[in-house]
Amino acid sequence: MKLREKTLVLLGITITCSIIVMCMASNVVLMGGFQTLEEQNTLQNIQLATNVLSGEISDLNKTINDWAVWDDTYIFIQNHNSRYIQSNLLNSTFTGLKLNLIIYVDNSGNIVYGKEFDLQKKEEKPVSEGIKKYISKDNILLSSQDGVKGIIMLPEGPMIIVSHPILTSNGDGPSKGTLIFGRYLSDVEIQHLSGEIQSSLTLISYNDFNIPADFQTARESMSQSSPFFIKPINDSYIAGYALINDIDGKPAFILKTERPRGFYKEYQNTLSYFITSLLIICCFLAVITLIYLDRSILSKLSRFSKDISIIGKKGDLSTRILADGEDELSSLAESINGMLSRIETSQDQLKKSELEFRSLVELANNSIVLTDSAGKIMLWNRSAQRMFGYSENEILGKPISILFPDEYHESYQKVMDNPYNSANSQNMGVIYESYGFKKDKSRFMLEISHISWKIKNEKFYCAIIRDITDSKQAENEIKESLREKEALLMEIHHRVKNNMQIISSLLSLQSRYIKDKDAFEVFKESQNRVKSMAMIHERLYNSKGLAKIDFAGYIKNLVDDLFGSYGVNQDDIKIDISADKIFLNADTAIPVGLIINELVTNSLKYAFPAENSDHEKSRIYIKFHRNNKNMLLVVGDNGIGLPEDVDLQHSETLGLRLVRSLVDQINGTVELHSNGQTEFRIIFTQIEQNSPVTS
Repeated sequence: MKLREKTLVLLGITITCSIIVMCMASNVVLMGGFQTLEEQNTLQNIQLATNVLSGEISDLNKTINDWAVWDDTYIFIQNHNSRYIQSNLLNSTFTGLKLNLIIYVDNSGNIVYGKEFDLQKKEEKPVSEGIKKYISKDNILLSSQDGVKGIIMLPEGPMIIVSHPILTSNGDGPSKGTLIFGRYLSDVEIQHLSGEIQSSLTLISYNDFNIPADFQTARESMSQSSPFFIKPINDSYIAGYALINDIDGKPAFILKTERPRGFYKEYQNTLSYFITSLLIICCFLAVITLIYLDRSILSKLSRFSKDISIIGKKGDLSTRILADGEDELSSLAESINGMLSRIETSQDQLKKSELEFRSLVELANNSIVLTDSAGKIMLWNRSAQRMFGYSENEILGKPISILFPDEYHESYQKVMDNPYNSANSQNMGVIYESYGFKKDKSRFMLEISHISWKIKNEKFYCAIIRDITDSKQAENEIKESLREKEALLMEIHHRVKNNMQIISSLLSLQSRYIKDKDAFEVFKESQNRVKSMAMIHERLYNSKGLAKIDFAGYIKNLVDDLFGSYGVNQDDIKIDISADKIFLNADTAIPVGLIINELVTNSLKYAFPAENSDHEKSRIYIKFHRNNKNMLLVVGDNGIGLPEDVDLQHSETLGLRLVRSLVDQINGTVELHSNGQTEFRIIFTQIEQNSPVTS
């Protein structure tokens, strides 16, 4: 659908929706106003009908007041004289007063005179049984001191009935009886009332179970507190309903008035005129808007579309769109021209970049292969041609799997599908080793790294491949050489350990023939020193790296061996060792081990003499921790301590001289603290393998 057609459809939809919304809003506003006026007018009409009916009752009440408060009537109720009847209670009296009933009742409740009269047929009738039910002393008609007026329901139909006590003309009493007048609300009477209010009236018994549906709805909606109900009957008439009570104050009748819906007709006419006017105005505005849009926007857009289509077909980005005027479309044309200029510049840069990329790819020493998401080769540089033997024409469009043996196809596909090969991945360029197939089906070792990226939901892969056949061969030779050297080193450690054990055994055998105690101690100390060095070579032999040992474990074994050598039970002298897991090489471990050997030996021999021994408190402690780049070795005891005149730096004893020499060998410092106990604090750094040692 073209823009003009879309604009026309949009305008049509907009106008239609606007008309619908405005009509709905107008309908709500106008309908509400006219409905309120209509209901108010109908309420006034039904109230007028009830007022007219009340007026009829009041007029009849005035009439009975003239007859009941009269000396002749007062005398008649007492003596029942016939002259009163002949003079006053004639048929003409009934027709003149429009009465259907006159009854005189004395105070005993007896009917002195009673007569019904049919006004249509002009004939007398006996008082009906329905009337007689109301003639009793307890009935309100006779018991009220002020008289009663209202409507009662008789089998013959509704009747307006009034009663009044019989008094003298001066209104004096006592009352000698009650005078009752009645007038049927016949169709003729209802028609008369309708004429007075100029609306049709209908009166139906409230307790009638067969009343029409609208009366039933009105009866359910009305109450003593809300005696009126308004409801439209149809589009032409509206009805008002009123609840009428009988003389006992109970609901007895429903009065209905109907009248034409003049306000509703006026509302319909007003709404029709409004909709017609609105439709004409909207159509006029739509035509004006469409003409303006066509001249100001659509025609320019059509021209823009045509110019852009020509540029797209020719591919000439130097062509520009005509931009005239100062409106937004002219700004759009200028923006498009600017975009075309930038695209032209970008295209030139892209061509330059592509040329540079091609040059780099072709000059690269490693093979560079670019594939699509299906694994088909899209780019193949010269190094790849030399490595695999395929020319560019032979390989382009072929699956990259032909470059690898069958058993590596699955693993290579997993590498390609690895989400970590994306361009923004930290694992980008991870190198994998595999085998490749040349064109002549010869196999060779290669290294391959991948990267992937997406362009418009299409995934591409780039593989950089390097022939590592020669380097792999050299690597294998180096590994073989290393294995030979490791075996040689293990053999050296093993032989050194065995030789030292032999020396230790020789010293032990020789010490058995020595009778001098001091010489014997010298032999034993020498034997322990040899054992400490042999233990290091044994741990190096058993370690995986052959170069470093876990020194924390070595300390524990060395101390246990010294305690055994001197026959000291660890229950007698407690040994506390606190050591970090630190690995030392042989050049550092041997002197540090000899230092611990000398200091612990010195504590076992001299710190706890037999006469001062307290087994529960005797303690030797060793601490070995890393202190930043240095290492801290602390060896101490809580024995009797060294003599006060001992000078660590100038002592001539063999043990302390040996300790000083060993500390210098590991480029360390040693401090002696003797404040009630003896503690040596040695700080040193690990000696690098083959580094020169200061003497």
